[in-house]
Amino acid sequence: MGLHGIVDTQYILSIKPILLILKIMRLKLLLLVFCVAMSIIGCGPKKVFLGELETFTLTDDTISVRADSVPIELYRSFSFAVHDSLFFSCVTTRNENCLFKVFHAETGELLGSYFPYGHGSGEYLAVSPIMQLYEDEGQLKSLIYAPNENKLMKWNVTKSVRTGKTVCDEVIDGIDGRFSRFFYLGDETMLTYIASVHISANDRITQPKWQVRTYPANELVKEFAEYQSINNKKSKIIPENFFYVFSGMKPDMKRMVEAMLYLPQINIMNTDKAESKGYLMKGPDGYSIFHSDMAEAKEYYWGVQADDKNIFALWFGKKNTEENYVSGADELHVFDWNGNMVKRVKLSSPVHYMSLDTSKGIIYGWNEGRDRVYRYRVKGMNVNNHHKQMKQ
Repeated sequence: MGLHGIVDTQYILSIKPILLILKIMRLKLLLLVFCVAMSIIGCGPKKVFLGELETFTLTDDTISVRADSVPIELYRSFSFAVHDSLFFSCVTTRNENCLFKVFHAETGELLGSYFPYGHGSGEYLAVSPIMQLYEDEGQLKSLIYAPNENKLMKWNVTKSVRTGKTVCDEVIDGIDGRFSRFFYLGDETMLTYIASVHISANDRITQPKWQVRTYPANELVKEFAEYQSINNKKSKIIPENFFYVFSGMKPDMKRMVEAMLYLPQINIMNTDKAESKGYLMKGPDGYSIFHSDMAEAKEYYWGVQADDKNIFALWFGKKNTEENYVSGADELHVFDWNGNMVKRVKLSSPVHYMSLDTSKGIIYGWNEGRDRVYRYRVKGMNVNNHHKQMKQ
């Protein structure tokens, strides 16, 4: 072997380890980029949404509906619910002597006042808004929570309207303030929600959680969380509110839907299995927004209601400035219970809050600035006439 052969061989032997190191570094870089990307979209080891997550595309299938005005004023209310033409207004002012008023949804006639306000026996300082109205043995009922008295009551609406008095079938004492929402599931069980809070002692943000509990014994059956908590100290929005959701129960009580405030995402929960699947819209913000200062954060959904076939989510989709808030929300996103977006519904008059009368197929919406209630008939809109949308 000549001198040139020895030099070439030594060069080749010396360059091979360098090439190998470069390949390893390249692979590590690609892996790092992949992991970062996966964590941002909600996948990978550091994902925020703990259930299965799919994406969907905003549909172009749009219809417009015109509103009828309803002769009911809600200037002393912050929420309402409607069922079978009964309009339930949750009263907030202390100038009233009751916490619920019930109107006829068609005529605006006041049918009765319930849950007396006060400090005495049978009186309450505050009650939760109606989250669910359900029928049990032919009677309309709802779970009502009185946080100051630590009581959970099964309100018999049918008997109350008939007698003009507040009639509760059952009252559970000792319900502490951790719980903020209650849904009856039948079979002596209920679904309860525990909101995220900040623990100052160790500067920790707790996870928002759902619990399945027995009713009326109030014993824990199962607990599960849908999100990892994020303690983002630079955020202009408190981290406890990052995963705020609006909730709506399917009438058969087997599934529930959530619509997120700060992401264009709905979650469909199987109440039997206590698990959720998320559907995130492609294009707008993803989970990386929760690691920013949230200064430009948008509010996406302002409410959600559901019947046996469809989910109706009230779409805002803008930064909540004073001007944008006054304008209200003028669009519904309609999904089926498989998470397919099937229709966009343009509302002739914008609203800030809504409720679905599942028995009549009518959505009622309230415009805060005008203090006016509008009625949209969704029954017969053929919202299910669509080509099946493929999720990505």
